[in-house]
Amino acid sequence: MTNLNEKWKKGELPEGDYYIKRRNGYLPYDNIDSHGVWRNSIDEDIVEVLAEVPSYELWKAVHEQWKVLLEENTKLKELLKECKLAIFDYPPYDLASDKIRLQIKIDQVLGEE
Repeated sequence: MTNLNEKWKKGELPEGDYYIKRRNGYLPYDNIDSHGVWRNSIDEDIVEVLAEVPSYELWKAVHEQWKVLLEENTKLKELLKECKLAIFDYPPYDLASDKIRLQIKIDQVLGEE
């Protein structure tokens, strides 16, 4: 059981919007008021309170973090492709010069310039 579910069962769930699971398996969200009454559901129909619905500000902040992570992931993938080419596709005599170039690029991607 989630902590939110335990609070709901005890009547201690704070007012707000929550994702819930109903007996029929449907996973909507609903609002509970300060008296512990759901706006669109009845207690007997709810199996579990799953999570709080995030505010728009929180959603936007998480979305911005996600964009940064995607950008970093793209940079790392590009770096891995370069490393693979340098290690496996070039003749051994090119590896020494590429090693320095790749070391500099790795340091830049990792923020260790």
